[in-house]
Amino acid sequence: MEISTSEPNIENAKNLAKKILSEVGLKTPPILLRKIVAHLKPIYNLEIYAREDFGEFLSGIRVTEGELSTIGYNQKHSIHRKRFTVAHEIGHVVMSHPNITTFTNLESNDPFETEANQFAAELLMPFVMLKNDIKNGIKNPRLLADRYNVSEEAMWWRILECKLLNKI
Repeated sequence: MEISTSEPNIENAKNLAKKILSEVGLKTPPILLRKIVAHLKPIYNLEIYAREDFGEFLSGIRVTEGELSTIGYNQKHSIHRKRFTVAHEIGHVVMSHPNITTFTNLESNDPFETEANQFAAELLMPFVMLKNDIKNGIKNPRLLADRYNVSEEAMWWRILECKLLNKI
């Protein structure tokens, strides 16, 4: 098990998400993860599988062995949880994080987890798109969550993290 003791590189995580969105040409929400995966599959030899045997508490896992990166996500979780999990695990892949066997959550202090969470948030709720939607009159977080196909809780986290609360 390898846990980083360094500070997370949040800007790098966000910039990688922006780069992928640009490469795929996604300019409006909701972000279609199948297009992201199709783009990354040949680059990272990426495979993604729905799993029904993860139990209640495990959302997903990523294992990289040699040139193959495999992501498994919990099929029993909500669509929003599945989307964030896959985006989070893709973050680990594109940032070349080591395989980690610990269970973490959104409040984790591990820099790898922080980076993967920031990558997933920027990938699914890109700051520029979110800021423009709010500027153009979509001020209700529930409506924004629906537009981005994320949970309302994730949207609230993103609005707060992006310092957009005073805009809604």
